[in-house]
Amino acid sequence: MTLPLQASLRDRMFRGLLVCLFVSGGSGLIYEIAWVRSLELVFGATSFAVATVLAAFMGGLALGSWLMGMAADRLERFHPLRIYAVIECLIGVAGLLVPMALHALVPLYQSIWIHFHSSFAVFGLWRLVLCGAVLLVPTALMGATLPVASRLAAGDPGSDGGAGIPWATGAGRRVGLLYACNTLGALVGCAAAGLALLPAIGLRRTEWAAVGLNLLAAAWALLLARRTGTRPFPGHVERELRAAAEPGVVGRTASVLLTLYAVSGAVAMVYEVAWSRLLVLVLGSSTYSYTIMLMTFLAGLAIGAWLGARLVKDQADPLPVAALCQVHVALTTYAGLFFLRELPFLYVVAYDRLRPSPRGLLGVQLALACGLMILPTLGLGAMFPITIGGLRPAGARAPRVVGWAYAWNTLGAILGSVVAGFVLVPRWGSREALLLGVAASALLGLAGFALARSVPRRRLRLLLAVSVVAFLINLIVAAPALPPEVLSSGVFRYADRYSGLDRRTFSELARASHGEILMFKEGLTCTVTVFRTTTARTLLVNGKPDASAPPGLVEPFVRRAPARIGDLPTQVLLAHIPLLLAPRTDRLLVIGLGSGVTLGSALTHPVQRVECVELEDAVVKASRFFDDQSGAPLRDPRARLLVNDARNHLLVTGEPYDVIISEPSNPWVAGAAGLFTKDFFELARSRLARGGLFCQWLQLYEMTADDFRAILRSFTAVFPEVQVFRAASDAILVASNGGAPVGLDPFLAGVSGRAAADLDRVGIRGPRDLLAHHWIGGAELRAALSPGPLNTDDNMLIEFTTPLRMLARRPGDQVAQATELAGMFAGQTSGILPHLTPPGAGRPALSRFWAQMSGSTLAGGFPDLAVVYAGHSLQMERNPEAARIYGESLARGGQPAAARPWLEAAAREFPHNAALLRSLVALERADLDWPSVRRHARALEKLEPGDRQALYWAGESLFRLGEPGAANAALTSLVAVAGDSARGRGAAADRGPLAYDEFPDLGYLLGSLRAAAGDNTTAIEPLRRFLRDHPADHEARALLADALERAGRAGEALAERRRLSADAPQQAAERLARAEAAWESGPRDRAHALLVAAHEYDPDNDAVTFLLARSFARLRDRPRAIALLEDTLDSHPDHPWAIGYLGQLDAEGGNKPRARLLAQRYVALAGRAWETIVDR
Repeated sequence: MTLPLQASLRDRMFRGLLVCLFVSGGSGLIYEIAWVRSLELVFGATSFAVATVLAAFMGGLALGSWLMGMAADRLERFHPLRIYAVIECLIGVAGLLVPMALHALVPLYQSIWIHFHSSFAVFGLWRLVLCGAVLLVPTALMGATLPVASRLAAGDPGSDGGAGIPWATGAGRRVGLLYACNTLGALVGCAAAGLALLPAIGLRRTEWAAVGLNLLAAAWALLLARRTGTRPFPGHVERELRAAAEPGVVGRTASVLLTLYAVSGAVAMVYEVAWSRLLVLVLGSSTYSYTIMLMTFLAGLAIGAWLGARLVKDQADPLPVAALCQVHVALTTYAGLFFLRELPFLYVVAYDRLRPSPRGLLGVQLALACGLMILPTLGLGAMFPITIGGLRPAGARAPRVVGWAYAWNTLGAILGSVVAGFVLVPRWGSREALLLGVAASALLGLAGFALARSVPRRRLRLLLAVSVVAFLINLIVAAPALPPEVLSSGVFRYADRYSGLDRRTFSELARASHGEILMFKEGLTCTVTVFRTTTARTLLVNGKPDASAPPGLVEPFVRRAPARIGDLPTQVLLAHIPLLLAPRTDRLLVIGLGSGVTLGSALTHPVQRVECVELEDAVVKASRFFDDQSGAPLRDPRARLLVNDARNHLLVTGEPYDVIISEPSNPWVAGAAGLFTKDFFELARSRLARGGLFCQWLQLYEMTADDFRAILRSFTAVFPEVQVFRAASDAILVASNGGAPVGLDPFLAGVSGRAAADLDRVGIRGPRDLLAHHWIGGAELRAALSPGPLNTDDNMLIEFTTPLRMLARRPGDQVAQATELAGMFAGQTSGILPHLTPPGAGRPALSRFWAQMSGSTLAGGFPDLAVVYAGHSLQMERNPEAARIYGESLARGGQPAAARPWLEAAAREFPHNAALLRSLVALERADLDWPSVRRHARALEKLEPGDRQALYWAGESLFRLGEPGAANAALTSLVAVAGDSARGRGAAADRGPLAYDEFPDLGYLLGSLRAAAGDNTTAIEPLRRFLRDHPADHEARALLADALERAGRAGEALAERRRLSADAPQQAAERLARAEAAWESGPRDRAHALLVAAHEYDPDNDAVTFLLARSFARLRDRPRAIALLEDTLDSHPDHPWAIGYLGQLDAEGGNKPRARLLAQRYVALAGRAWETIVDR
């Protein structure tokens, strides 16, 4: 006769079972991560596609759990550990077969798309069926493991649970520990896959590692089975049947428990979706960040399950404990909203104080994620053991109880993820989704208390109800706001910008950096922000800039600084380069809408049809804020918008394209990373018409040269003939499907009409300007790429290497990377020389072309290739233009020591070329070689009499060489010549001579010379002009004070000397304090006099200037107030309070047009409207 298991052997078996569940949990999460990645490559990364994959995965878990619970009675004759081992082996076999099934699925999926894609519902159903066909078997087997293991944990109904614990309570506790250990294994599997296995060994080998874990769990289970005999729970069948029929907790309590657990599963997924959407704004969109978020969630569930198992009490009513868990979840999630507002600042604090390594910064992200999620997830995790313990899974009925509970919770999780991802977050936002989840958790807690048997009925339940209602009202009226400018501050990329700031300054800088928030929208897949400052209009996706353009604000003042155009040139060139080179341009595909500028530029060409694939509808809405720059391309009848995943679209579409333009986000961003792999390039090539072109935008500003080479190797492995262009910090890759070299001759034909105007706005005014952006191509590119790794779907090289460097970069790292990238092809590229047949015949014409080409290239900011083209021009025929550009290119390329001798020799060879002399003098000035500057400036003046630059250089060199009379004469002539030129062009009188704008130091030089000559009256104006732009120059201010005093203007001289005194700021602060005290109660004249004196001491003090302007306005001297504010803005452009108050004064004075411009500008600066100031 077989004896029952001894207690010690049973305990060893249970500990062994915990190991099995731990290993199984790890393999399950590895499979989930790997399979979701693989399925996204087939079905796409849209929310609907991802939801379908997750629904199939979780649905399989629920189905397997339910089926095993139903079939447990029929399997009682088999050893549970052997059943478990068989299941693990089958999961491993399925793990090997899933990749093959996915490969076989592609043709069927393409066929279904062709027949059913016009119906979203039918196609979505077919997609679910296909996902189920691949995932149902392995996930159902995974779901069956816990019910099978629970049979062993439940034990023999005739024995105790160890240490005198009755079997019912012991069973619930043990099953809870199994769940905790399984979840802990899932945590470890998640960390291993996302942080180690995928980056180190790739996708396929990671799946094999999961198979190995299944086999390890199976082997361990079989070993345990051998030690426990053929059956662990011997006895008569009657006793087993009685145990299976043992009612445990029945009726209303069981129903309420299961309902609470199912709804809790739904609410848990609402929390996870909302937390992830908010945390990604702080932690970034890398795969590491998503891994950390999932790890934190699983860690809370595992710890909570362990704590919950310890809360299970014999014969206790489980509903109050479950209710307490829900109340805990509600309160801690609500408290997390307050913590969430501080997360960006805390990230910067940790970055500053810890100075972590890249891996260390991942630890910082984990700590911040834990601070937000760990406490609520403890309560969510505790719900499983409390529910199972309350249902009392006795003996043979344990699998059925566990299977049902697990299945209902998983179904709730599916429902919650769908509702959160498709309804709550896109429609109302993550904050509101969290608040709804908090309300649901609070109501679940109230329901649990209300329906519990052990809670006194009237008074306590009424108190609980009142408390919950009060809490819900607080959610509505007092829930903390989440400022979009702080959440979108991008600290994961720009922590160094905020380094060293306190909390208030951090918030102010974040608000100022984002100016006017035009849009903050949480879409189905990401959060999209559009903001405008006075310098740019920017589109952010998950806190990362994806497009920028001019702000679209009318400038109310004349500025010296040129307008910034952001990355507009890259967006424009991305369309024009391939369309000018392509043999046919009938059918185009643009991947990624962004601001819509690239699509709009493409439509300036005579194309027949353009399809634009954009993953996120919120980006489509955001693009409308750039219609003035893009030309509103979605209104063009030739354009067709497809809200879909680009890879999925290319996989299923059958029609070829003449040109494909790919402009996704950065290569390290999860989701977009799949659009930079060799596998994607192969897919894109298969959809090109013969001779078609593929164009890829590649952002270089967060890459090293090794990263760039890896992508180039992957690109050239698919497209052997490639041309690489560059624009600012981006690269544009163009390749042909036909295998023939991509020639650049079509550029020479030029463009006209709308396309020409579109290029003109980004400084491309002819073929040479366009060709100047060429970098390397053809055989030279292939030769420059040494053997090395490719970026593939399997190894995801860039997705995992780039974020680590980006996260922990220091202020100088980006400059070093940019320098490395700029020089990575130095000496290996001859630019367009092998790819272009220049126009014209004969060496003089060709020499002239290449000289002009070198000038355009240098003007474009590419001295490395300007040297090449200038040298080629000189080889054909010696000419001064090429000689000059060669020397300038050496200087700008970091070789000034070689540049000056070259230019000196060229000046001797071409002594009558003024442009050569200018370039030479510029280098001599940099070397402070004033005798040479004087000599060559005089030579230049002889060549071009009246030349302003020659006059200035002559006067400056004479000043430095101690010849004041000659210097004064030269500079005075310069001012006269510049004034005549300004009057000839009709310049406004208040602008003054243009020479002071052209030569910033002219005012100082001329004022010093005139003062030294005793001509103090005429020295005052140039010194004032100089100090307007250089207010901190004490030497110039001292000269001005002396000149004013000698000119008999003692009051003005005193004011200037006050500014020079060492205690000027303190004197100003003292007078300001007295003026503020007298502002309301004292005489207005007294306060005004104090402010005037304070301003004389420190005119750069914002508080003093602001209150003085208000004082002028209060004294009805609006013109003086306006003049003061205009002077402030002249030296400090876009000072927010000066802009705002000047707009108010303009509105009050009737200058409505400028008032409107200033009001709009203030909003762009401050992010809010100006609040009118009323002074009485």
